[in-house]
Amino acid sequence: MFPGFDKVLHAGFYAVLGLLWVRALAPRRLVGALLIGTLVGLIWGGFDEWMQSRSWVREGDLMDLAADVVGAAAGGWFAFRTLLGRPRS
Repeated sequence: MFPGFDKVLHAGFYAVLGLLWVRALAPRRLVGALLIGTLVGLIWGGFDEWMQSRSWVREGDLMDLAADVVGAAAGGWFAFRTLLGRPRS
């Protein structure tokens, strides 16, 4: 592959996570859903990287965590923007 490809994968997977959280929470509060989706990406990614740092096979990486948070925020933002135009019930 190419250098940094794992960061693209991290961001892509967490973008799906952020998108799903915003879609699940959006009927109540749209902006809060975006913040919660990003926060879940931070917490989940932080826990994942911490667990990897405790393993002798893997290693934790702060840049992976950054890619996780950026991905979760981007996926959440995409869901946020697509839901803004819809009438809420």
